[in-house]
Amino acid sequence: MALFHTELDNAAQMVAGTYTPSGAQAYMGSDGTKSRGIELDLQGELARGWNIYSGIAHFTAQDGDGVRLNSQIPRTTAQLFSTYQLPGDWSKLTLGGGVKWQSRFYQAPNTGTSTLGGEQGSYALVSLLGRYAITKKITAAVNVNNVLDKKYALEKGDFDTVGYGAPRNLMVTLDYRY
Repeated sequence: MALFHTELDNAAQMVAGTYTPSGAQAYMGSDGTKSRGIELDLQGELARGWNIYSGIAHFTAQDGDGVRLNSQIPRTTAQLFSTYQLPGDWSKLTLGGGVKWQSRFYQAPNTGTSTLGGEQGSYALVSLLGRYAITKKITAAVNVNNVLDKKYALEKGDFDTVGYGAPRNLMVTLDYRY
């Protein structure tokens, strides 16, 4: 578990719709900015061969007047992943899966170089894993990421561009340990 609280004076904050003579985004110093939050992680073996990892993080950020800062960053993220190594004759096979979730984020219109602004609603991504121990030193694994093929934005960029996250994808790996 981690708790944090940060206070900062003269923090650079965008001035919406205002630019320097060269066309760059204008900023002003803001006093009394505060950021605080919490992170919790829990991981371990629940039963023989069954492992779990879970975590959640949440933060708030505001300027000296109580106005929300960094709205383009999700305030809350959470994840839960688990793997299970099958017993007996199937012990070379490990199966797993998990989910990552994050809260919504947005960029206000006329902020930075964005005229339109935009929002990404909260979303969850599901992943699956299958791993087989060919020998004690060689394993093969198949990962399926974004199983439900969720379309989601990672960021709202400059000049009203949007950076999207990866669609459903498959990754096959062969691992050799010496």
